[in-house]
Amino acid sequence: MLPVNLEHPVITKIRRYGYPESERAVPKDYFGDPIFPGDSIVRFDDEIILEENLRRYLTEVWGAEFTVI
Repeated sequence: MLPVNLEHPVITKIRRYGYPESERAVPKDYFGDPIFPGDSIVRFDDEIILEENLRRYLTEVWGAEFTVI
């Protein structure tokens, strides 16, 4: 006689693959970095950029050049 698996299929899946990703969507900035509560952001028209990515955004998107004189 074969053993009977009495474990719920969801429990079996969690044991094999771990807990599923959160279904709550995390907002992301222009570069795809997640934005969490308390993060500083900058808005340009319809774009949202993390403050830490602002220099990269200005350089890559707008062609800004940063120099020291």
